Amino acid sequence: MTGGNTQMMMNPIDEFAPVEALDHLTGTCQQLRHLFGRANTALEREKLFLARQLHDDFAQKLTALSIELTLLDHTFGAGDPVETSAEAVRQRLRNLSGVVAGLIKSTRKLTTELRPKVLDEFGLVAGLQWQAQEFSSRTGIKCEFISESDDLAIDPQRSTEIFRILQEILLNVARHSKANRVRIDLSTQAGSLFVRVQDDGCGISEEDISSPESLGLAEIRERTCLLGGELKIDGVPSDGTLVAIEIPIISISAGPAPRQQN
Repeated sequence: MTGGNTQMMMNPIDEFAPVEALDHLTGTCQQLRHLFGRANTALEREKLFLARQLHDDFAQKLTALSIELTLLDHTFGAGDPVETSAEAVRQRLRNLSGVVAGLIKSTRKLTTELRPKVLDEFGLVAGLQWQAQEFSSRTGIKCEFISESDDLAIDPQRSTEIFRILQEILLNVARHSKANRVRIDLSTQAGSLFVRVQDDGCGISEEDISSPESLGLAEIRERTCLLGGELKIDGVPSDGTLVAIEIPIISISAGPAPRQQN
């Protein structure tokens, strides 16, 4: 009985835990600290993006709107028949309308970048296809999107994460690959979603893949890990880079028709 009490009073970590387990716990804590730091970096990056958009776009348009309203007020207060003619007033109103239209366009663009409406209304496949088209029109890099189905019934949280993963992959392609073409393949098998992105660029190096400075890759890796998925990146010098992701999906319902978009 006494021996049993002695055993219960022992600290199991001090007495029995292997050194490897403690090292693993320490490493996990360090990884969590790095993850927290990267999350803060990503948040600050988003704040900087919003601040620039508001300053460079919205503030300028609102200033232009204020100037046009002031000029319109002066037009009515001038008492000059030429300044207050119907054509002069119409021109001021057209200028105001143009500025307001620009504000509406900027608002829609910013809203889309923050949360694409197509993802909520039409689902993941349509959202990824839209993203491929936007990438191609914005960068000039030809982007081919191929999906084995027109629709995948995936919960909104996973759809959003998958959308952001592809967004970050394409951003890395635009920044670093020097590619002319990109191909995106979307498929499902045995309860998993597979996303493959292949470009014909310069090819990522092993050093860049493993570098802690590659924040874009770190974000892709972390988002994939949060979904319980697996990430594989292969680069061949002068022959492009392949990013392959497998993500387990609890509920998938796929439409029968294949889709291909150039």
